[in-house]
Amino acid sequence: MAMRRKATVVFSGLISGMAFLSACTQSEGPVSEPSRSSSSQIGPETVKTFWVTTPAVALSSPEGTFLRAALESYANVVYTSDQQFAYPGFSSHSKIAYVNSIPYAPPSQIRPLLTRAYAVMTVTNNNGGVAEAIICSAAMTKRTYSGSPSNIEIDRLNLRYKKIGSLPLASPPGDANRPSTDVFGGWLLTDYERLPRDSSSQGRECAAMGLERNVGRVSSPGWPSASASSTNPSPSS
Repeated sequence: MAMRRKATVVFSGLISGMAFLSACTQSEGPVSEPSRSSSSQIGPETVKTFWVTTPAVALSSPEGTFLRAALESYANVVYTSDQQFAYPGFSSHSKIAYVNSIPYAPPSQIRPLLTRAYAVMTVTNNNGGVAEAIICSAAMTKRTYSGSPSNIEIDRLNLRYKKIGSLPLASPPGDANRPSTDVFGGWLLTDYERLPRDSSSQGRECAAMGLERNVGRVSSPGWPSASASSTNPSPSS
């Protein structure tokens, strides 16, 4: 009887860096697995996110804090397919069914390198406490584990959210890559959309910002460490 050999083909459903798409447009495909020696160092505390300061919103204000925590959490969970990369309280403040359904993954799971840069372009307040923010994003493509500029995609994102209940915390800058407590207040993230890459003035402005130069830099403005948060609580609003 002829011997049969089994060939194993690994398919990875990694979602594009910040080009992570909504559930209906996600793509899957084979990717090259990174070495375990490099990926073993990747954990929730190692994710770097750099925010460029713009006039649209103060990044340490309640609104800036909510936008940073919501988008960073969403990106982290979709990037890794692991709920533990979300920030404290995110599951209670996200109304996006797809991202909420992602489970906790085993520690042995291979994860991509996480590093991104963002800039808030506009914030619009609509009726009923509903708001939306247009955010420029620079992130690695889903098929790479390198942060070289040639592997970085520039996108425009639209985050919609509802301002209800208590204000999010006004989080001062810090050395940590993630908050140690729930900073969302009563606000809810209701929708995430990647906008078309087009030649509109806003699209050209995103492309011309040079965000790719900030991918991989130390997190900014960052988050207070757990010890700093406990000794310097945010003032009540």
